[in-house]
Amino acid sequence: MIRGGQPITTNDLPVLTESWKYFEDDKGIVVRLKRQSCDKVKALLLHAFGNPTHPSKSAEDGTEWIAYRLTAKGGGIQIACFDDVTQVTIIRPLSKNEFSDSVKKTLQDKEIQKELLKSSKQPP
Repeated sequence: MIRGGQPITTNDLPVLTESWKYFEDDKGIVVRLKRQSCDKVKALLLHAFGNPTHPSKSAEDGTEWIAYRLTAKGGGIQIACFDDVTQVTIIRPLSKNEFSDSVKKTLQDKEIQKELLKSSKQPP
């Protein structure tokens, strides 16, 4: 243990027994579980990491979003509870160029453009 370090036990973390699938891309890992797993995943992450950096928000379509930032240099965990699936995205820290490219690509997405336009027309 390093000086000032705190021992962490994982023995009492909530257990996920549901089946899941995952895939990896150049930004990190995506884990997909059944929609019913959402509350258990949230409980596990709350227990392991504490309160999320970005607490629960619900989109118009009922999708619930939660995010944890893991380090000051980036990286994080995002939870999206869709109608039919719970998706956990683990994002590795990105370089400035990777982050910039990712934002540009995201903003070019027609669905995201539509949602941004819709939300900019709503009163605060």
